[in-house]
Amino acid sequence: AWCNPTPFTHAYHNQSICTGPGNFGYTSVARYHVLDDIPFRKSMKFDIEKWDAADREYCCTTYWYAAPGATDFFKPVPVDQRRVRPLPEPFKVKGALEGESLEIARCTGGQTQMQELGGGDFSGQRHLWWLNPKVGDVLELKVPVAQAGRYSVTLGLTKSWDYGIHQPMVNGRDIGDALDLYTPPPFRPFTVELGELDLPAGDNTIGLRCVGTNPEAEPINHMAGIDYVLVTGER
Repeated sequence: AWCNPTPFTHAYHNQSICTGPGNFGYTSVARYHVLDDIPFRKSMKFDIEKWDAADREYCCTTYWYAAPGATDFFKPVPVDQRRVRPLPEPFKVKGALEGESLEIARCTGGQTQMQELGGGDFSGQRHLWWLNPKVGDVLELKVPVAQAGRYSVTLGLTKSWDYGIHQPMVNGRDIGDALDLYTPPPFRPFTVELGELDLPAGDNTIGLRCVGTNPEAEPINHMAGIDYVLVTGER
């Protein structure tokens, strides 16, 4: 079974395409039975797992080696049966700036990377993952504002079983209360309204400062995920 969206190529199996996000989109995988060949004289029948119960479109191409003189009953597949349907667009919060696409202004500890997320509840089905920060570390993202004014700011975050407690920050200032991003499995989206703020024109910074962890979190990694930043109003 293939569940990893990372393309790979090996001698007897490969995943040449996975357009995403995550394990969604167009995927092409192949498996060659060479060392574990399956000999047959006339015909063979096999089952393919289709998981889960939702509708999926798939096409199988089967290759086999035959002795000289062998024949088959297959006819060319009509063109209208070979057309691939366009993919639906992943869910996105209208007007939001995706966390994984924003430039990092400052990261004083830990590592950051884009992480694919399953399901349709996360904007773009991805987030910016902040791994292994320590208490006191800061992650700030550049958020451009065209003109100075008063704006409503919303943060789309991620909660998970090994996430920490983080203080939202805007332009270096603490905004509101610290947020406990711990939740028992499964991980889920979490939205927080930072309120109406006066923002100058140009690049503003919006981010988090690690301040602790929930005693239920396991393991204690202090991690966080920024799904999106939504700035509405005069922007």
